Amino acid sequence: MLITEAARRELVFPETISFKSGSEKYEDIGMIRTGFHDFDSNTQTPTAPTARNNLGTRYRESFRLFLKLWFAPFAGKKEFNNLPASSRHLRQAGFAVLTALLTPLFVPVSAVLLVFHALKPAG
Repeated sequence: MLITEAARRELVFPETISFKSGSEKYEDIGMIRTGFHDFDSNTQTPTAPTARNNLGTRYRESFRLFLKLWFAPFAGKKEFNNLPASSRHLRQAGFAVLTALLTPLFVPVSAVLLVFHALKPAG
């Protein structure tokens, strides 16, 4: 699994999952710090706690993460991890306005889609 360092800080992983630090260079956006986890190299498969197997608990965790990610433009951060650092404040404000306009449609639809995600077996 390869994820950005920003995503690694935002997401919660079981203690049994460790990441090796690295970086990827992209022509359009430059150097991105990453984390890498090789599931095949583990001799022991990580297991989720029993409480996570509960549909309600899995739905709440997924919905909480969705809301955190969706409303990030309003969290008071000065920078957006999903926009290039060279973006001007006008672009960032435009992204926040677009998020606000899409929220009445996207949040209820996502709530329904997260039910299907929560119904998938854990692991």
